[in-house]
Amino acid sequence: MNKYFNWINTNILYVFLIFLLLLNLLPILAPILLHYEFNEGSRAIYQLYSFFCHQQHWKSLHLHDHQIAWCARDMFIWGSMLLVLIIVLVRNTKPLGLLWLIIYSIPMLLDGGLQTLAVILGYNDSSVFYVSSNLSRMITGSIFGSGFGLYIFPRMKEIVQQEKVSSSSGGSFKIFKGGTHHLKIVLIILLIMSLIYITFIQLWQITSNEYLPTNFLDSETKLPEDNRDWFLRRQRGI
Repeated sequence: MNKYFNWINTNILYVFLIFLLLLNLLPILAPILLHYEFNEGSRAIYQLYSFFCHQQHWKSLHLHDHQIAWCARDMFIWGSMLLVLIIVLVRNTKPLGLLWLIIYSIPMLLDGGLQTLAVILGYNDSSVFYVSSNLSRMITGSIFGSGFGLYIFPRMKEIVQQEKVSSSSGGSFKIFKGGTHHLKIVLIILLIMSLIYITFIQLWQITSNEYLPTNFLDSETKLPEDNRDWFLRRQRGI
């Protein structure tokens, strides 16, 4: 048993890589399975991801007129983390400082937090207090996912390689470090995520007939005036 635990400990980043690959691919597979009437498989995926995401269709990308199994923000948070992990595996990357993580979190907190504040203040979803678009969810989710990945994965790699500075020296947990170097990585990932986003918007446009993106970037805000797809899927247990 210790042999297997030791293997996991020394290959933990690759275990996370497989986990993140599955985590990112399954939500995309769900609408495809539903379109081709593999209902049991799609139902299982939608139900699984309902524990992690609200699954509101107006905040999600679609394929074949069915929403991807989680919202646009979650899709690009975890997609960015997957890209960060791949970068960390192929090159030495220093851990991101805590203050930089906070900075990279601010856009998402503002984008999603303002909508939450609107609900708390009594604005319903049909009142335009502040409603973000899928484009802004992609941008803010990618920035946060990149920052969070750069904060945790390089530290995990240091532990695996036994090169981590001892906690008494505080070397691995400096509050503010690696800003310029990590900013380049974040910008590269944001560019890649933007290209992936545009590709999905075009696939959405091509494969769907009823529920379509608002424009080339799906950058216009959408209000939940039509919940039919979401509630019909719930009634069918999907």
